[in-house]
This record gives sequence, C-alpha cells and structure tokens, in this order.
Amino acid sequence: MSTLKDALGLVLEFVVPGIGGTIFLALDTMSSLCYEMKENEVMCRRVLERLQFVWDELQKIQDENMLRDNQVLPKFGGAINNFMTFLKKHSRKKLLSRLASSRKLAEEVQEFHTEIDFLFKLLNLVHIAEMSAWKQQWEQDQKIQRELMQQLVNNTHLISSELHGGALVEALTELKYEIEVKGQNQSPEQVALMRQTFMSVVRTSKAKVPKLAAIDIAARVPLADAIETLKELADEEEREERRLNSMRHDRLCPECQFEVPCDNVFCGRCGERLGTFRKAAAAKP
Repeated sequence: MSTLKDALGLVLEFVVPGIGGTIFLALDTMSSLCYEMKENEVMCRRVLERLQFVWDELQKIQDENMLRDNQVLPKFGGAINNFMTFLKKHSRKKLLSRLASSRKLAEEVQEFHTEIDFLFKLLNLVHIAEMSAWKQQWEQDQKIQRELMQQLVNNTHLISSELHGGALVEALTELKYEIEVKGQNQSPEQVALMRQTFMSVVRTSKAKVPKLAAIDIAARVPLADAIETLKELADEEEREERRLNSMRHDRLCPECQFEVPCDNVFCGRCGERLGTFRKAAAAKP
C-alpha cells in the first residue's frame, strides 16, 4: 500500500529529463530566465506560474500508483525541459531579433499552455479557475508586451549598438518577412510597430535589405538558408569597407613625410599641395 510519504518522495526526487536536476531547481532556474525575457517576461511568467501550480498539486497526491500509471511526472518533466530550452533560446536574442520573432514566440507560449492544459486533465483539475485563467489574461499580456517593446525600439541607439553587418541584415530581413508575408497573422498594432521600427533602423543604419523576391521565397528556399547567404554577403561588404577605411590615412606628404588624410588637398604641416604620393610605411614624428 502506497503512502503519502512514498508519493511525495517520488515527486521530490524526480529528475527532469534533459536537465538533470530536480523539479524544484528547474523551476527556480526558469524564474531567473523569465526575468531575462524582458518585454516577454509577463507572458513567460504566466506559463511558469501554471507549471508551479502543477508542481504544488503533484505534492498533494497520496497515491503513488496514480503517479506511475498516468505518467504525469515524465510528461511534466518534458514540459519543463521544453520550456527551459525555449527560455534559454529567446533570452539571448537581441532587441531587433526579438521583435522579428514575436509572432513565433507568442505561438510557442500558447503551445506551452496547451501542454499544461493536458497536465491539468491528467490531475483532474479541469474544473478549477486556473485551467482557463490564462486565456482571459492573454490579450492583456500581449498588450503589455507591445507597450514595452514600443519603449525599447524607440531607442535606435540600442538597436544599432547590438547588431552590425550581416547580423543586422539578417534581423531586418526576418522583420521584413514578418511584415510582408506573415502580417495577416498578427494584430494591426504589432505590424505597425514592426514597420515603424524597420523603416527607422534602415534609415539610420543605411543597411541594404533585399526584396523578399530576391531570397526566392516563392521557390520555397528555406528562409533561414536565404538569410544566411545574405548575412555572409553583408559581412563581406563590411570587411571591405573596413579595409578601405583603414587605407584612408595611409599616405605621406612627399615634402615633410607627415601622415595626411587622403581627402586633403594640402598637407596640414607644411602646406604642400598634394598630388599622387606613396603609401606610408610608418608616420614620422
């Protein structure tokens, strides 16, 4: 005959697959990761709260056989592992990439809620308010996410400091794809925010973002593969620009050997009018 102690021990000692620690430690780690989700913290913490609720309910179960028969612990462990992986992936993203992936993030969050709904059914908790409370809070959570994102994207300095070259082109191309191809799957407010941000970043960064037809979406080339090619091209352009910039001061005045910017017509030291002159091996004092 199983006892409360036996059932509780099974719950407390369960090791989460893919993580290697107990449920308690995994929930604690995910709480810290939720904080790193920035504008998406509210939506993610809603998932975490429901996982915590399931954890609390599991500790009340007195029948060890029930835990073993319905396999609720392995399923709960799988949900925790999936959510942990999700948090680690998205918490590392830069601002522009987070904006571009906001639709997919919201879809994934809803999938986690559906997964937790199944756990509620396994525990016979479908009748309680917590089963459907997240659906009532969903619109408000998304509104909070948009408002926080609006505040962040207004800081164009932050965006330009986070991404450069190919990484910037990659994020902008993903953003353009979300606007032009997936816009119908998002709210008008979200599309307007993405469009405003896209135009602002392109204007300030002078980034060259290709037309979507250029990455051959119609031919069903995977978007990630096409973007990777564009990223490599942008990186090559950036390297060439740096190389050219490094040569801009690599000239000497033929009279006094003073290093002079190549755009200058006259030497800043001796006043000599400059014509074609040799590259400097090293500037003389």
